[in-house]
Amino acid sequence: MKKGWMPALILIPAFLVVLVGAFFLLRHFVIKNVPDIGGGKNPDAIGETDGLEMWDGDFTYVDNEVLLPVLAGTWESADGQYEMSLSEDYRIQLRKNGETLLDGEYDFVYLQPGKVFSTDLRLNTTELTRLNGTVIGEICDLRHEVSDDDENGRIVLMFAEGSLDTGTVEFKKQ
Repeated sequence: MKKGWMPALILIPAFLVVLVGAFFLLRHFVIKNVPDIGGGKNPDAIGETDGLEMWDGDFTYVDNEVLLPVLAGTWESADGQYEMSLSEDYRIQLRKNGETLLDGEYDFVYLQPGKVFSTDLRLNTTELTRLNGTVIGEICDLRHEVSDDDENGRIVLMFAEGSLDTGTVEFKKQ
């Protein structure tokens, strides 16, 4: 019985030494030295954002500078009841009959290449609130749509008031 343990006592430590050595070789040659081809590293995760071109805040897709000048400005509904102001520093104000219902920030991801007909706008807050603090509704969807015959396109706002009332407002650039 004692003769059977002798090879095992030699093979098990030898196997462990080879396994640990293989791990360190893999880590050195593969994991730590993988080249960053095509900007695959996430600069936010490693804290290297200085000097890099920002792409939509999260380093994806293309720069928003293509669509931002189209969005920035004052947009008004056909009946003149609603007015929306979008700025190039990503601020949004929504007014109904002169009363501000939303004052916040927006963001979007403009996907290219190819023709883009609709771009969703994301808001940091979706509640429509009166000056006295009363919440009167919530924005369900906000997007910019384009067509071949209109260079500025339109902004479509879908909102909910109360539990079941919904509405849609279309804005044109002024």
